[in-house]
Amino acid sequence: MNSEPSSETPAQTPQDDILLATEDLFLDIAKDSDAPLKEAVVMMNARMRLVRAYEAALIHDREAELSALRACWLSRDIARLKELLSQYYRRRQDLAPQIVQLMNRTGNRQ
Repeated sequence: MNSEPSSETPAQTPQDDILLATEDLFLDIAKDSDAPLKEAVVMMNARMRLVRAYEAALIHDREAELSALRACWLSRDIARLKELLSQYYRRRQDLAPQIVQLMNRTGNRQ
């Protein structure tokens, strides 16, 4: 039996994929902005990573939501993108108390 730690990376889950794709989308949107905005997006992604992991328990259509956001961004339909982003943020603001409850139940408070 080999007691050395494995050098293999743990397999990513679909939730990991959505989390990373969400971060990538926001970085992509900010990439042509000035340095302070890009830095702010990087910092926000880092802060939101834990919260976004808990969203999976409450938002079951995150993949469709992300696909719609990405499609608007790729087609440069900025008006629709702004509308969808407003819905995205409003939905999460409404769910904030439930997300905090989930985090408190599992002991993940940062």
